[in-house]
Amino acid sequence: MPRRRLQRRNFARWTAIGLVFCVAVGFAFVVLADSNRLETSLDLEENLTSKTSEPSIPELETSQVQPEPTLPFEVTEVQNQAPKISLEDLDCWTEMPELSDLVTIQLVVDDPDDEMIVLDLGVLIDERVVDLSDQLVPASELSGSGKVQATFSLPTGVKNYVHLIAHATDSSGAQSEAALILPQNSENCNSE
Repeated sequence: MPRRRLQRRNFARWTAIGLVFCVAVGFAFVVLADSNRLETSLDLEENLTSKTSEPSIPELETSQVQPEPTLPFEVTEVQNQAPKISLEDLDCWTEMPELSDLVTIQLVVDDPDDEMIVLDLGVLIDERVVDLSDQLVPASELSGSGKVQATFSLPTGVKNYVHLIAHATDSSGAQSEAALILPQNSENCNSE
């Protein structure tokens, strides 16, 4: 047994000596490498101070400096704007409509790019959306700006209010959203 303890201690000593040696060599390498770098930077400073008679390069103003592109292609920004959409309550409901009542709303779309616009309309009930896009007249697509109407009866599940959501998406993929809550305040109805 005593021989085994001696071997373990011997192994531990040699391991410790090896680690110290590795750290010392690494430290020496860093110190020597830094001293070479210091000498070269000092040499550069001496060379720069000795060449003061040479003409210096004039500095350009920052407004004249143009950055060179680093990409092999140019990045062009698309100037597409999303269509603007709004919802109008044509019946001006100030009280909650009954399930048997017909509700008429109007989607007003303005697209500065005059692209083909795809419209959708839905009623938000709890966490789900009931699609009413097939109720849009004359169609769920517009060419540029315009107005579209939808007349529908309330879907089952509507209780205290009607939450309408509409989207307008142009052919480039730009999209906008509008929402309308029924019933409205009488003030909102009189202003339209």
